Amino acid sequence: MRIKPNQQNLEKNYLLSSIARLGIQHAMNALSEMVGEKITNSEPQLFSVPILKIPDFLGGAENEAVGIYLRSCGEASGQFIMILPIARAFEFIDLLMEEPYGSTQTLDDMGRSALAEMGNLAGTFFLNAMAELTGLETRPSEPVVMFDMVGAILGVIVATSAEHMDEVIVIETTITHAGHEVQASYWYIPDEKTMQRLIEMNNE
Repeated sequence: MRIKPNQQNLEKNYLLSSIARLGIQHAMNALSEMVGEKITNSEPQLFSVPILKIPDFLGGAENEAVGIYLRSCGEASGQFIMILPIARAFEFIDLLMEEPYGSTQTLDDMGRSALAEMGNLAGTFFLNAMAELTGLETRPSEPVVMFDMVGAILGVIVATSAEHMDEVIVIETTITHAGHEVQASYWYIPDEKTMQRLIEMNNE
């Protein structure tokens, strides 16, 4: 079962929307430079999903997926993760390795390295955009690539967030390269104090 995201409670959070747009645009520019070809993306959409319902959003807890995980610390602390169904992860590896789509069939060390770099770009530029627009100092950890079932990957998030966060923020965009479209979903889970600061700044 795929649950429907809830956009209602994020419609008025202009600050988070601006951070998402700026961060993803900078990440796409860096990705274009990395592969030497133009990469574009659709307007990012923000949703919220109940933290314990994320497996349903991704098609089920037992589906195989790749997670690219970073933590941020400083004044804006939290977690940032990309969770990709395995087929979509292979498409991203083909894009990053400049191979024809459909070439990647297994996740090897080179593929892991490429995905880690993509997650690092997305997470770092998102956090840079947050610092630029809010003045909050933050710095990312090294990315960790996890290949497991969706439920196991999400255990990392739930273990550290479920007590103080009911929902996670989802940022979706479609990346276009050489006429081929790949959907990307980024999940941002700010720590409780950080989320409160963002709400206060948005309402100022």
